[in-house]
Amino acid sequence: VQVPKNSDDPSTMIKVDKDVRLVREHFGLHHIHYEDMSPVIIPRGYTKKFVDGQISPSSQLEDVHRAMAHVTQASDIVLCEGTGHCAVGSIVD
Repeated sequence: VQVPKNSDDPSTMIKVDKDVRLVREHFGLHHIHYEDMSPVIIPRGYTKKFVDGQISPSSQLEDVHRAMAHVTQASDIVLCEGTGHCAVGSIVD
């Protein structure tokens, strides 16, 4: 889903997992930016791009580490969630 990148600049939109939007709004987690709650998106066509070398595993790992650092600084508790199905994202290291 498309959401504002952060509350400081609602005009810039980014894609995030739909569950992230639901959890952020339901629990009032407005102190955490969407991009930190959903650092890696696995859309349709992801596996082909990964196999073809168009996606950098190290870049994605850096994104996860950056997001985790931001979330842990802003929160007392961190919940990490994965894909909804074992076949989705199974190519990810």
